[in-house]
Amino acid sequence: MISCGFHMLRFLERGIRGKALTNVHDLNRLRHFLFLEYGTALGSNVHASPLYEALKCAVPDAVTMVACSRMAFEVLQNNPFIDYLVETRRPTENTGAAIRCLRGHLKDTGFVPEVIITSKGNEQRSIALLSLFLGKATRMGYTGAPEFYDVLLQPDREESLIDNNLRVVERLGYPSIAVEPRVSFSLEDLQKARGLLDRASWNDATPRVVFITQTSPTQRKSWPRGRFVSVINHTLNVHGARAIFVGTASESENIESIRADVQGESINLAGQTTIPHLAALLSLCDYAVSLDTGNMHIARSVGLPMVILAPAWQPAIEWLPLGFDQYRIFKGADIPHATPNYVMDEIGVDEVIAALDDLFERYPSSQQSRGERVARGMAHVSTQSRRRLPQ
Repeated sequence: MISCGFHMLRFLERGIRGKALTNVHDLNRLRHFLFLEYGTALGSNVHASPLYEALKCAVPDAVTMVACSRMAFEVLQNNPFIDYLVETRRPTENTGAAIRCLRGHLKDTGFVPEVIITSKGNEQRSIALLSLFLGKATRMGYTGAPEFYDVLLQPDREESLIDNNLRVVERLGYPSIAVEPRVSFSLEDLQKARGLLDRASWNDATPRVVFITQTSPTQRKSWPRGRFVSVINHTLNVHGARAIFVGTASESENIESIRADVQGESINLAGQTTIPHLAALLSLCDYAVSLDTGNMHIARSVGLPMVILAPAWQPAIEWLPLGFDQYRIFKGADIPHATPNYVMDEIGVDEVIAALDDLFERYPSSQQSRGERVARGMAHVSTQSRRRLPQ
């Protein structure tokens, strides 16, 4: 019944709008791009960022607007490749409010989208419905409501989430380039991150290792607590490093249970950073040991060398940074789905320690490396082009 209603709405809309531009020659002439970014996973928001950079590299005079949820706003608020950024209610929560907010923003800015794009992670029908009320633009991308779209992309499960997103650039008629995720931060974010580290009164020459030991309770990606403790103690005792724990406020108690057995200096910053703060903080560190979770994607976005512990039930190609020397990934043999009591027992302490030791040797900690990460991550954008909903 819903699908039938969608088809009727689409039929009426096409009658009013007329034929959309769909061939490469026509798409190649368009310059105003509106992206709808409402993914619920932090990783999907981070993995959408290469799309904006690749498009700007291919079309330097492109004007881009991104409408998004609060989480995506934090990820993208300092992105230098986005001209306008606006937060709305999630269409899945209140489609009408999202439509009103975004239409108002389009009117205020005078921005007229020629193409409306949804990347992977935005396949919900409510997002497609939102796109229907935003003018006569060509609608393209990944969707669960193909009847609303003019240019439909089908996901390739043999490609990463990033590569699937970059196919948007190719479908527009441009060669795509290999681009890594980017979570940029402001000078204010950097100063906040430095302030958090200053509390520990550590020597700047001391190696800083971030440990991301917690993940969403709905995701079966845990590693035994004692194994984390063994890796941390080795890192602190053998390399003279300091440990930094990050996560959400709700994860702090579990982090403290690990810290209780840590034999060396550590700080727990869980719940004390926004997403841009965390990106800046990670840029100021030297290494990470992380579960395959949202904060790992932020560490990747700043190029932090790290050891990643990934679950056997999730395809490696989808989320993980394969083919990079600065990332060491441990994952068991593929299994079709997570078992009820799944824990990553297949990953041993010794192999993780060996991988981290090798990163220490190949990528020595230095002020220069931190400075290079900071330089890549820091961006200056106009706050006038960013509109956020009231808290």
